[in-house]
Amino acid sequence: MKFLQIVQPKNWTRLSKKLKEPNDDLRRDILFSQILIVGLIISFFHFVNDLIKANPQAYIIDAVFILALTIFYVLNEKGAHRLAKILDLSVLNFLIFFLAAVLDERIRMSYNFFPLAILAFLVFYKTELWFSILLSFLSMTLLVILEVTNYHPFGSILIKEGVDEVTLFINIIGSFVLLVMGLLFLVKLNEKAESELKKKELNLRKINSELDRFVYSASHDLRAPLLSVKGLTNLMKYESPGEVLTEYINKVDQRITDLDKFIGEIIDYSRNSRLELDLKRTSLNLLIDEVAIKLKYMDGASQINLIRDIKVNEIVTDVTRMSVLLSNLLSNAIKYSDPKKDSCWIRVAANQQDDNMIMTVEDNGIGIEGHHINHIFEMFYRASDASEGSGLGLYIVHETLQKLGGEISTNSSPGKGSVFSIKLPLKY
Repeated sequence: MKFLQIVQPKNWTRLSKKLKEPNDDLRRDILFSQILIVGLIISFFHFVNDLIKANPQAYIIDAVFILALTIFYVLNEKGAHRLAKILDLSVLNFLIFFLAAVLDERIRMSYNFFPLAILAFLVFYKTELWFSILLSFLSMTLLVILEVTNYHPFGSILIKEGVDEVTLFINIIGSFVLLVMGLLFLVKLNEKAESELKKKELNLRKINSELDRFVYSASHDLRAPLLSVKGLTNLMKYESPGEVLTEYINKVDQRITDLDKFIGEIIDYSRNSRLELDLKRTSLNLLIDEVAIKLKYMDGASQINLIRDIKVNEIVTDVTRMSVLLSNLLSNAIKYSDPKKDSCWIRVAANQQDDNMIMTVEDNGIGIEGHHINHIFEMFYRASDASEGSGLGLYIVHETLQKLGGEISTNSSPGKGSVFSIKLPLKY
């Protein structure tokens, strides 16, 4: 089993361990290390063959190949990617040119120029196109020089006369393997591009669908409190100072508060969709404290006991998004608490599981009917007609968690309460 793991190309380079966040540039660096390993294998076979044939001039050159490729491999693994690529392709071009000039033409050493010219366009980043062009041009120029001089640019110097079938076989197979590696790399890049295009298309459809719903529902929810305020102010014109007028003023104040809350939710939604993550180290307990202070004036909040079981306190997260997430979950738990129960509580727990934080927000409120569970994270979804919320809160929670790289699940029993379980990757 260990042998099978060793021979897998992805295990030829430590750069593969960074593939948790793959991109084209990293894939090109990995491909370069894999090419160098293949080059080392080819050079080793040449070295053994020349050693058996007792040709010291040839196996000394093979040893130089092995040493050079090893140095370039180490440079690439250490992060000097551009330097390693420039040196490698330059040195290999001139070494192959020299060998093609001093070995019998029928050994086909010049075949190696073709994979070198192609690989020059594969291993450099898109921003380094000029390096690709120059090094590919170098390969073709050296090949043309060999052709023009009839493969004797240094005169009639030969270090190995005649055709060595083993050397010929190694050259042909080596060139073929390098070309196949390049082809497979292009196929993978194409598959990756197609996959990303499909994801973007699905995301665009989702955004368009949500935008239509957003415009329709938001316009309705913004107009409703404004029309209510307008109606109340018209009634107030005909009332004398007294209890009725005070009641109207309180109702106006409540509608304005509802409107302000809804606008705040729209801002949270907009901020989450357009702003990049701003990760900072913070205290989860501190975030809960800040949210609890903001929510303490909600109806019924003073009768609810907030219980904590925080075993993971120091976290690296986007503080604003985490606050929005906690605020929505805790305000929902307060809003849908069960006043008929002797004791109302909300329990917030946080534990570590592997490289993730598992946080739960549990309450003993009125719960959610089973047929609503699969829809509560949809935009503007209300679990009942009597619901006073905008239907944006849990949708914002879901979208915020996606931005943070987390996920959420819900378990609820009508009359007993609800549990929201959140899984977030821990960052250090």
